[in-house]
Amino acid sequence: MSTPLPSPAATATSARLRDRVALVTGAASGLGAATSRAIAAAGGSVVCADLDGDGAAAVAGEIGDRALGLPVDVSDEASVQRAVDATVERFGTVDVLFANAGMTYTKPTLEYSLEEFQRVVTVNLAGVWLCARAVLPHMLEAGRGSIVATASTAALRGSGSSAYAASKGGVTAMIRQLAVEFGGTGVRFNAICPGPTRTAMYDGALRLRRPDDFEQALREKGAELPAGRLGVPEDIAALVVFLASDESAFITGTVTPIDGGATAK
Repeated sequence: MSTPLPSPAATATSARLRDRVALVTGAASGLGAATSRAIAAAGGSVVCADLDGDGAAAVAGEIGDRALGLPVDVSDEASVQRAVDATVERFGTVDVLFANAGMTYTKPTLEYSLEEFQRVVTVNLAGVWLCARAVLPHMLEAGRGSIVATASTAALRGSGSSAYAASKGGVTAMIRQLAVEFGGTGVRFNAICPGPTRTAMYDGALRLRRPDDFEQALREKGAELPAGRLGVPEDIAALVVFLASDESAFITGTVTPIDGGATAK
């Protein structure tokens, strides 16, 4: 299989998010880091928040003066509120939330403990709810805002662990409900469902299954997709920037796969 050309999103710059302030969770790596950079490239200011505070600070440092790195535990209400307060203190408001932080355990259902199941659901689902609840007062006061949550194609088809699929399915249902509940306020809610994408989480899970031929497994997984390749974080970042911008002003309550055609099969 030939090597795909880099995603246009990796180098695109614009002023689509000029004067907008975004809070990105899970920003130390993967989708969150790529989206933080893309938001800045689109003219926005960005707060990079992650349980790995040093990693978040490093991404913010790459971006420069229009970025701030913060430690945050999205499963902890007080930690989330501190991050939102710090965002408003530094930049004056918060216009965009990319609720992206997530985790899983790569094991079958019968090997999961109840505590592990609860941890996955708390981070992946309650974490989105806590972040949305914390930013909403500022968005409602401003009469505008965009909340984008990372779900997964595991919410749409049987894949991944039961805990992970349940948490991501909950995200899609909650986003639809919030879009209806806050309709007419100027605040929009959308979920994205990434498919196979080259992140540490994806690579780690695949490496566990195929430790002896990991590179071959990557090629095979890419070839299985109609797009002919695995996704890269910049692919997802481009969609988030669009949903954060005024170009998507008539889009709310959606659940959008971004998966190289995986769910079309």
